[in-house]
Amino acid sequence: MTRCWGAVIGATLLVVGCAPAVDPGADGSPSPTQGDSPTGSASDQPGAADPTRPAGWTWFQLAAMDPGGSEIVVGESGLEPEGAGWWSLLSMWTFDVRTNSWQERGASSLSAGESRPALGQFVAHEASGLILGLPVGLAPVFAYDAADDSWAQLSTTGGGGEAWPIAVYDPDGERLLAFEAHNSTVKAYDLDDDAWSVLGSADSSTASDARPNARMDQVDIAYDSAEGLLILVITRPGAMEEAAETWAFDPDSATWSRRADVPNTLELGYPAGWAMAFEPGDGRTWLFAETAMLAYDASADEWTVAERGSGWPTTTTLGDVEVDPVARLVDTMVVDPINNRLVVIGGLVRREGDPVGGFEFENSTVPTDDVWAYDPATNGWTLLLPASDNPPSIGPG
Repeated sequence: MTRCWGAVIGATLLVVGCAPAVDPGADGSPSPTQGDSPTGSASDQPGAADPTRPAGWTWFQLAAMDPGGSEIVVGESGLEPEGAGWWSLLSMWTFDVRTNSWQERGASSLSAGESRPALGQFVAHEASGLILGLPVGLAPVFAYDAADDSWAQLSTTGGGGEAWPIAVYDPDGERLLAFEAHNSTVKAYDLDDDAWSVLGSADSSTASDARPNARMDQVDIAYDSAEGLLILVITRPGAMEEAAETWAFDPDSATWSRRADVPNTLELGYPAGWAMAFEPGDGRTWLFAETAMLAYDASADEWTVAERGSGWPTTTTLGDVEVDPVARLVDTMVVDPINNRLVVIGGLVRREGDPVGGFEFENSTVPTDDVWAYDPATNGWTLLLPASDNPPSIGPG
C-alpha cells in the first residue's frame, strides 16, 4: 500500500511525497535494519578536511536523519539580508554517515526573502519518509523530500501560540509529539489530517494531575519507543543547586509522572546546551551537555553518567586556541540508526581552562564545524569530520 501527502500552495495541489507502508528494498527484501552498515561503508574513517561543508555557526542548525537514506539533513538558519528583522532558512545540506562527507542541497523550492520559512526544528517522520520543518507556533508545517530535494508548505490546522517548536517522532502512533512549555501541554500532529491536537486536558488544577512547570527553562524531549513514553528534562538556567527534573508522559493515558532527577555533573551548576535523543539500539535516552554524556533508563527510572576514558577525545587546538572537543554547547545531536550511535554536529567549543558552568574569559567559546559520533556500546567517541581549520589527527586519546 502506498500513502501520499499533498500540500496546497495558492490554488495548486502539490504532491509532497509518497511512501510504502513498509519500506522494502529494490528486490522486495526488507530495508537495512539498525546496525547494518551499507556495502562500502567507511563510517569510522574521518572524512576529508575540505571546505565543502556548511558555513558554520550562523545562528543555529536544524538536523534530522533522512528516514529513507543514510544522510543527516541539516538546515542553517540566520538573518537574511544582513540586518534584517526576520530570520529564515538560509541553506540545506546533507551529511552522509557512510562516507562522512557533506553535500550542499538546493533550496530552489523555497520562496525567497521575507516569505522564506522561519523554521525552528526538523523532525524525521519515518512512516512518510519526509523531514518535517516546524515554525514557531507549530504551523504551518513544511515537508521536505530528500530524494527530490524539494519543500512544500502544508495547510496545517491546530497550531497557534508563540511557543518555540520542541517536538519528536512517535513511531508507535506515526505522529509527532510536541511539548508546549508555556502551558505544559502535549500536542500530537497527524500528517494524514495535517492537524495538531492536544492530548488530554490542559487543566492542572488537581494534585492527581501533576505536570511539569517549565516556565522559561531549558527543555529537552525524546521519545522512548521501548517504553512508549515521551521523556522530558527541565534544566533551570542559572540554578546553582536546583536539580534538573525528569518527567515521563504516557500518550495513551495522557498523564505525566515525575521521575528521578538528572545527576549534576558539575561543581558550578548544571551544564548548559543540552542535546537529547533516544538511541533504540541502546534502549536509553541520552543527554549530551558540555563535558557530560548521561543515559536514562525509563524502565528502571535510573540515570547513568558515562565515565570519561580512553575512548574520549583529549584537548586539542582549534586555530590558535586550545579546546576540549567534548566541552561544547550544542543543539545538534542526531541518532544514526545505521551505525547505532549519536552524531554531534558543530556547536560552540569551550576554551581550555574556562570553567564549565560559568564564563571566565571573554569570548570563552569558539565556533567549530567538526562532526563527532558517540557509541553507547563502547563509551567511545569517533571523529567523523575534523574542523576545517583543525588537523585531522585529533581524536580519542
